[in-house]
Amino acid sequence: MKLYWLSIFAGIVLIEWSGVHAAGLSQYEVYAEPANIQLTNNGVVSTSDGTWVNDEGETLFQSRGKLPGNDGNESTLLFFVNLPQAAHGLPAGNTMVGPALDVYLDEGKINNQGEVAADFGESVFLWLPQPAYGLPAGTTWLPTRWGWMSDINDSGQVLGYNWMGHPAPFIWSAVAANGLAAGMTNLTALGNSMPMAMNNAGSVVAVSSAGKSLLYVPRTSAGLRAGSYSLALTANDINDSEVVVGTTSSGAALWSPSWGLVDLNSLIPINSGWHLSTATQINDLGQIIGTGTYDGQAMSFLLTVPEPGLFGVVIWAFPLAMRRSR
Repeated sequence: MKLYWLSIFAGIVLIEWSGVHAAGLSQYEVYAEPANIQLTNNGVVSTSDGTWVNDEGETLFQSRGKLPGNDGNESTLLFFVNLPQAAHGLPAGNTMVGPALDVYLDEGKINNQGEVAADFGESVFLWLPQPAYGLPAGTTWLPTRWGWMSDINDSGQVLGYNWMGHPAPFIWSAVAANGLAAGMTNLTALGNSMPMAMNNAGSVVAVSSAGKSLLYVPRTSAGLRAGSYSLALTANDINDSEVVVGTTSSGAALWSPSWGLVDLNSLIPINSGWHLSTATQINDLGQIIGTGTYDGQAMSFLLTVPEPGLFGVVIWAFPLAMRRSR
């Protein structure tokens, strides 16, 4: 098992096989987390299945239980936000979120304000821990039709799609934000693509049934003008610097306005034993997690892109399952 450091600076590849980082390289941690993990701006977080986490370590999770007054034998699926300390007008510990439902939450996300977007039964709701955006605390149902959610950002904008025999992507905004008016904005520029992720600038990556990706930018950001851009990778995630990660026919890759398309496998020695299959998440620190194989065995990797032109890669051979991303 080998641990190595790899960077590119000014077009020169520097590799340290001893585990001691080369001059100019930052020290990176190796994560060997069990089962499900997610990536936040504070690094890698281990979670249980059906749990979503934000940068503050606040989580959204689901659990079966009985509501007061329910004398039936069947339990109800309840959704909770768990706060490590009092915040957003809520006490520390668990607070029930949204309506009590007898169906499983299909997907949900929690932003850094403790606000939740979730879908179930082809309906989408926004849950606020305290009044915001001119809305009361509690549940607000979005005007969707056969709707599903994909993401929520720190402006309270919800990314999702209506199913019309194909995905019809939208952003719902409680108030005008990121160049979009309040209410429902149909993202016609994305066609029938499946929306995958949205950043805090309101930029969206989506994937078509053919595996082609589009980037939608609502207003100028990171040197990109407002509009849509075709990307030569199948996108999974986007950060606030408009850096997109995903996969190509060659394996894990990223795309950025500055660097264009980067094949992550091109940063690894051919005889390393590694193949990086896909990059699943990227945070605003430039950390990327993904999956691949090491000597034929399924493994996971953490890669760091500290600044333009400088890649830092730490790969450790350990089995690790990534959270599902949709």
